[in-house]
Amino acid sequence: MHSTDPDRKRRRTAEMAAVAAVAALGAPGIFAAPAVAAPRPVPPATADVAFAYDAPRIAADGEHVTWRWTLRNGGPGAAGGVILVHRITPQLKISRMSRECRAIRAGISCSYGTIQAGRRRTGELEAELRDVSGTVEINGRVTWQQG
Repeated sequence: MHSTDPDRKRRRTAEMAAVAAVAALGAPGIFAAPAVAAPRPVPPATADVAFAYDAPRIAADGEHVTWRWTLRNGGPGAAGGVILVHRITPQLKISRMSRECRAIRAGISCSYGTIQAGRRRTGELEAELRDVSGTVEINGRVTWQQG
């Protein structure tokens, strides 16, 4: 037989709401809510900047060498503050360089700002070979910041 007492019906509804609230909060010993893993944050797209030198070109008179290079951002994100520093051994007199470059105490520093994903930048420098004997080498190091 069903009761039609409105107070009993209200109390029963309140009891059911309290049980549901406790279950939702996962109180121990009472209906524990299933654990749900928090969504993992999506990592930001990262840059991946690399560079390569072309073969050096020696002038016909043998008195100058020219190096060209290409920087490429192969990552899915932008690279900011891109700087390529060249070191030439032995130190040579630089006769010409790309507009992004400037002479520093330890070599040549070329600032490229931001390079977007998939984009390239190029550069060039020329040095004098007068009174130089032996091997001349150029080495570089590129640095950048994500985004």
